[in-house]
Amino acid sequence: MLPTVLLIALATSRTDWPKSLRRIIFLPGLIIPVIVVKDIGADFGWGLETVGRILLYVLIYSLVIAAARVTAAPLHDSWRMNRRVRSAILILLAASVGFVGIRIALN
Repeated sequence: MLPTVLLIALATSRTDWPKSLRRIIFLPGLIIPVIVVKDIGADFGWGLETVGRILLYVLIYSLVIAAARVTAAPLHDSWRMNRRVRSAILILLAASVGFVGIRIALN
């Protein structure tokens, strides 16, 4: 699921990229869903129930891709975290990991 969601979310949300690049990224994202649809048809036979299964499959993928598009979209306000704040967070994180490592080593 990850390659499809990642590629299609990037291709549909990165409006700052050229359309030709977005098309090139979009097409490989369709390979896995096409294979899965063929397998669904082969496993259950082609009928009304299979069409329902395929529609449900496409709906689930569409919802996940729509959710991923929010995080893949470009930032238009060009907000970036302040370097001092970022450094402080990294130092606190490193200290926390070190503290936990020392506590585990002492036990």
